[in-house]
Amino acid sequence: MATVIFIKESKQPPSAMRGCINYCVQEKKTVDSNGRQYVGGVNCLGKYAYEEFMATKNLYGKASDIYFYQYVQSFMQGEIQSYDEAHRIGMEFAEQFFPGYEVLVATHPDAYDDSGVQRVHNHFIVNSVSFEDGRKIHFTPNTLQELRKISDSICAEHGFSVLSPSERTYGKAIGTREYRTTMKGNGRKFQLINDIDTAMTQAGDKREFCDTLASAGYTVTWTDTRKYIAFTCPNGMKVRDNKLHDNKYRKDILEYELSIRQQLTEQHPASSPMERLKRHPRLRSGR
Repeated sequence: MATVIFIKESKQPPSAMRGCINYCVQEKKTVDSNGRQYVGGVNCLGKYAYEEFMATKNLYGKASDIYFYQYVQSFMQGEIQSYDEAHRIGMEFAEQFFPGYEVLVATHPDAYDDSGVQRVHNHFIVNSVSFEDGRKIHFTPNTLQELRKISDSICAEHGFSVLSPSERTYGKAIGTREYRTTMKGNGRKFQLINDIDTAMTQAGDKREFCDTLASAGYTVTWTDTRKYIAFTCPNGMKVRDNKLHDNKYRKDILEYELSIRQQLTEQHPASSPMERLKRHPRLRSGR
């Protein structure tokens, strides 16, 4: 299973593009213990992406406005057996979704979350101008959903688990500073997301969900009178459900899913949460 997020760059001078490319290809993030570097490109040479991107922009007189887009494909721990496999998936992903555009693909095996779990992930820096005809690429609010569908399809071909698309429609962008903080191991918000996913594989109702998170050190404030669910992390940080980058964590979505699970519990009282989910495939959302 992999998830795809959009890294928003509010400032787009050429120096910002150069900085992001340099960040993605640095050796300490892309070279494994055997000295192999996982940097490649679709329609470009990867390491020389900045020079090639600028050459394309200058050729068509479009070195202005939006220079690039950045996406990250992050894999669930335990599913990636080799960095080479992760990199191949990233290359397939870039080839399928960005035809006619130059894309830098860099695989980072260096990131670990707060629990010490390795988070292998791919970075994609996409030139905003097509090398074929000079057209600027345009993304819509549905682009992230489409990217995730392609990512899921490729992951399924490689034998990985995939997320249900039913609640993947309105994923939000994450700022560069927050993403890099997360990748340095300070991302309690992303640890919370992982723990919510775990709780949703075990919970049959709201009480079980809250109890599961409580056992992991969280306090969950979930009442009928509040618009949002408030999570207090073990380190005291407070996060609302609408700040978790994907609408599937919103109060109304969780309430709907748990209400369905409660009905299934009443129909099959002796079964486990996972057995109940198997009887209702729509609820298998990867949580």
